[in-house]
Amino acid sequence: MIQILTPKIKMDNVLFDINPMSLTSEVNIHQHECVEIVFIIDGNATQIIDNKKVSSYKGCITIIQPGCSHGFTNVRNLKLFNMTCATKLFEELGLTLTILRGRESLFDEKSRFTNFQINSMLLYDIKNMLQTMYDIYSNNSPDKEIKMRSYFGILLILLIQAYRPPTISANVPIEDVANYINEHFQEKLELKFLAHKSGMSTSLFLQKFKEKFRTSPIKYLNEVRMNHACELLENTNMPIKEIAFDCGFCDSNYFIKLFKQQFGVSPAKNRKIRSTFELS
Repeated sequence: MIQILTPKIKMDNVLFDINPMSLTSEVNIHQHECVEIVFIIDGNATQIIDNKKVSSYKGCITIIQPGCSHGFTNVRNLKLFNMTCATKLFEELGLTLTILRGRESLFDEKSRFTNFQINSMLLYDIKNMLQTMYDIYSNNSPDKEIKMRSYFGILLILLIQAYRPPTISANVPIEDVANYINEHFQEKLELKFLAHKSGMSTSLFLQKFKEKFRTSPIKYLNEVRMNHACELLENTNMPIKEIAFDCGFCDSNYFIKLFKQQFGVSPAKNRKIRSTFELS
């Protein structure tokens, strides 16, 4: 039976609590009756969210809706801030996101969960803000709720600005398939299957995809996978073999071959170069 966790003490009717956490072992699958926002500050792990594996590393933010089962596995020195808040968050604040195209899905219960990454500069600012919020939360000052609500409002603005909603029109089959690739690149995807998703024959789908994106569907898929590989090489200590599997490759040698073809160096060499650059 899945454990349902609820904050023991709620600060107010909008923001419930905030806590820093350092994890070195897995977290069992559980659920919440409220919205949970997870900010990965350092380290890496795999989140299991509704039975789906989601890579989580420095700069990743996950917004998890009530009743969505989740936990952590493959934990490697994970440092994060965990925040819980109201289900009807923006209704409680008297606001709506419907005027911001695509971003209403960020806190939509139907989305189940949303996962995205922020850049290092924004992560630095958000990390400091979260620490400030936790310091305020831990102290029982008279204006605690006012300060926390103010900082929380700023934080939400930063998240809304950082989130990049899909710009794909569901009415355009080719773009819809490209969006599907963006979301499912970790799975086994073949040309015949993608053509079926578009409702076209394989030859027509290949022709239309090339006209739209100036590349083939498989090359597009591999580019998405390579971009994800670069993020993992830069932000995690995952072994190359695990990175290959996380990017959707069944054969790590084939992954290394494709990576070298695209970037001119092996994944291991790429990681070493990035590490040297950061230390200089």
